Amino acid sequence: MHSAVSLSFISLAISSNFAIAIKKEKQVPQTLSRGWGDDITWVQTYEEGLYQAKQSNKPLMVIHHLEDCQYCRALKKVFAESQEIQEMCQNDFIMLNLMHETTDKNLSPDGQYVPRIMFIDPSLTVRADITGRYTNRLYTYEPQDLAVCKFFFSRLHSEYEYLQDYFSKDTLGGTVGIAEGRAPPNRQPMTPRTGDTLSNEPSWGDQLIWTQTYEEALFKSKTSNKPIMIIHHLEECPHSQALKKVFAEHKDIQKLAASFVLLNVIYEISDKHLAPDGQYVPRILFVDPTLTIRADITGRYSNRLYAYEPQDVPLSAHAHYVEKGIHINHINMVNFTDILTHS
Repeated sequence: MHSAVSLSFISLAISSNFAIAIKKEKQVPQTLSRGWGDDITWVQTYEEGLYQAKQSNKPLMVIHHLEDCQYCRALKKVFAESQEIQEMCQNDFIMLNLMHETTDKNLSPDGQYVPRIMFIDPSLTVRADITGRYTNRLYTYEPQDLAVCKFFFSRLHSEYEYLQDYFSKDTLGGTVGIAEGRAPPNRQPMTPRTGDTLSNEPSWGDQLIWTQTYEEALFKSKTSNKPIMIIHHLEECPHSQALKKVFAEHKDIQKLAASFVLLNVIYEISDKHLAPDGQYVPRILFVDPTLTIRADITGRYSNRLYAYEPQDVPLSAHAHYVEKGIHINHINMVNFTDILTHS
């Protein structure tokens, strides 16, 4: 009887331990992605990231974040859900996300805050020149900045392809160490796309150079120091068609438009800043070279702040500016909308 009871206790103990073991096995360990993308290959340390960047000739992207930061979680969600972002990160970058600061002070040029994304190119140069749209936190991004993220990712990838020879293994001797915060080497300017087929038919202006995507416009704005003009319209919208006609026929408008990076779209862009008072057409918004959307530049209609009608284009815009003493070559965004709305 005693031995039978002992045997029962031993069996119970073994069963309990086995059950605990099974329960522990079911706990999924946290991966290196930490929710930023399970299909992306992540490095574990900054030193490994530097080594992989140098060996693979790919830039390193470092994401600083904290689990209990609501802004980090919000950015992480859209970052992980964007298939385009995920593919670019997997194919074109060495990826590292950190919940602690490294000893490299070049990774916090304007302070230690989260979320913050920094880039290091294959020459181990920290690219402090690649900033977001917020002047008080240069390297932070928010969920609505997804298009800006794509712009920087594609920009770095383009530079990487162009500089394959510069970043070749033959020219990258030496040991891997802390990345340097020096200025990047001189880059060739990208060739602009001509816009005959991008101005839409009937045309907003065939003699103007039009960009094809929002990301391309952001790149050109930042590199050329010109503001972006974004025209939202629809082909079947009579108001859009009427505005397009006078826009294309007005010589002063066409001349001034050449001072901008131009984009016309017949779809809504993922950047919610481009629809501050709703999604309607036609509407015209401006983005300055710091990538700040100028929501302060509005038209004359209180119910549609960024809408313009054909009658808003004056017959003598140039004379109006001669009176004001504003030189046509130094026209800015406010002057342009003033021309549109002046009567």
